[in-house]
Amino acid sequence: MMLVKCNLLYCVQLFMCAQFIQQGIRHDFNNIDEILNPPEGQDEGVWKYEHLRLHLAAVNLFCL
Repeated sequence: MMLVKCNLLYCVQLFMCAQFIQQGIRHDFNNIDEILNPPEGQDEGVWKYEHLRLHLAAVNLFCL
């Protein structure tokens, strides 16, 4: 079995990205442009991944 090392900076970036998205939703959930557009300097792939992950986590609550 091969173990994949997690880059600490990458893991922190994922956590911060998720927090940023959640705070944007809590602040003003009607401002879709601010929620969907990544902030300056944010990797677009990470941004899309986090949106997808958070969406699937919310949908999962309805399935249970």
